[in-house]
Amino acid sequence: MLKPVDHNELIEAIYRAIQQIDMKRSYQAQMSKKDSVIQNKVIDNEQLQVTNKSVVVARMIEYIKENYMNKIVMFDLVEELECSATLLNNKFKNETGTTFNDFLNRYRILKAVELIKEKKYPLYKIAEDTGFKNYKYFNIVFNKYIGCSAKDFEQASL
Repeated sequence: MLKPVDHNELIEAIYRAIQQIDMKRSYQAQMSKKDSVIQNKVIDNEQLQVTNKSVVVARMIEYIKENYMNKIVMFDLVEELECSATLLNNKFKNETGTTFNDFLNRYRILKAVELIKEKKYPLYKIAEDTGFKNYKYFNIVFNKYIGCSAKDFEQASL
């Protein structure tokens, strides 16, 4: 049997439910917008594209995407691409607008942000898995590109 309903209480309950739904939608929209802002802040989508790059620079970008979790130095590519480190650095900077090492760090931070959002791993593990030799350096680089510490970002993502 149903108990009698006070119409004012029912209207208030519906109003509160609508407010909660609106707040949740607003939060989701902000998080979606935040994700794209972070993506563009860290690394430009155009920089990730290899189609409009020379074969050499496209290979360098692919190498970063495939090996970012490992220690990478320019000399790893010197032999493979049969070019000097200076020539590779100059070509990369001319076509992407950033240095090889800066691009590598930006890509690693982009991947770290993805892992932080998954909420599966501690930050020190994320630092290791994205190719940083230690957590302290990871946090310095993270702060440089994101504007806050990895821990603050993680807490804001909860």
